[in-house]
Amino acid sequence: MVEVLSPSTEGHDRGDKFRKYRSGSSFCEYVLVSQIEPYIEQYYKQEDENNSLWQLQVYELSGQFFSIEEM
Repeated sequence: MVEVLSPSTEGHDRGDKFRKYRSGSSFCEYVLVSQIEPYIEQYYKQEDENNSLWQLQVYELSGQFFSIEEM
């Protein structure tokens, strides 16, 4: 899921919405894109036999590339 952040929805996108998305077993990646600056947060789920752990990768410089996992 990719969300483009706006000042009026950023808190909701980072909070309640992300919490609801994480509760779905098939949800494995969440990308937040800033409208204001070259800044992207990419959250992705890594699972082991006991639990799920969400990792964060930040892209702050223009010219950096990122990829979204295929399902």
